[in-house]
Amino acid sequence: MKKKNLIWKLYAIIKIKPEKKIYDFFKKSSIKKINLIKPFYNVQYILKLLRRKKIRYSIVTSKDLSHTKLLLKKFEIQPSSIHCPNKKLRGKPYPDHLLNCIKKNKIKPSDACFVGDTMIDYLAAKKANILFLFAKYGYGKNKKLYKYTISNFKEIREFINF
Repeated sequence: MKKKNLIWKLYAIIKIKPEKKIYDFFKKSSIKKINLIKPFYNVQYILKLLRRKKIRYSIVTSKDLSHTKLLLKKFEIQPSSIHCPNKKLRGKPYPDHLLNCIKKNKIKPSDACFVGDTMIDYLAAKKANILFLFAKYGYGKNKKLYKYTISNFKEIREFINF
């Protein structure tokens, strides 16, 4: 079973063999706590605004598809496409999911941007040759390394033609 999400990365860091039971326990526990998850400030507002203005956006995440769909439904977020770890494409920092997203949505890399909060997100965007916006409010560090940053999701309007 080859998964490229957080729990499997943690296994690699602490150098233990992944066990399906642990993964299943993690998944089940996180679903029970889903009511504790809150979206970052202004995310829902901006995504609804994008949809109203017919500006397509997609979700490219390292979270598994079932969790992603559950969260999108909970927060009434309706992307053009969802891209999660799978057996066909390599995970970030490889650009595979971003390139697949671009292809699926029939857009040019020069017309795309990727909002992320880690160096891995940045590397994937760079390899896909698309604009990267570092979300300073996220989990990543070294905020000064990135050319373009946003402190609030609302700031993406500066990079998108509204």
